[in-house]
Amino acid sequence: MEDPREDRRDALGDLVTGIVMLVVVAVGTWSLMTTLQGTVRNYAQLFAARVGVGVGEAGCRGAALFAGLAAGVYTDLEDLPAPDAD
Repeated sequence: MEDPREDRRDALGDLVTGIVMLVVVAVGTWSLMTTLQGTVRNYAQLFAARVGVGVGEAGCRGAALFAGLAAGVYTDLEDLPAPDAD
């Protein structure tokens, strides 16, 4: 008999993979824009770089939210009854 919890484990794995990718993109954006702030020559460039830093920071906050959701899914997954071995 197939364990009905397997589908939820697969979904949790997909969610964790999405969180990791979100963090990678957010940290990359934040790092690039932080570096670009040191090379600006006018206010418009500085403004654009600061917006990019904000986007990178917002992405990390989004990843924290999704990580909290993943923890809740995992807790619910462990509360499910195991299938009968009949």
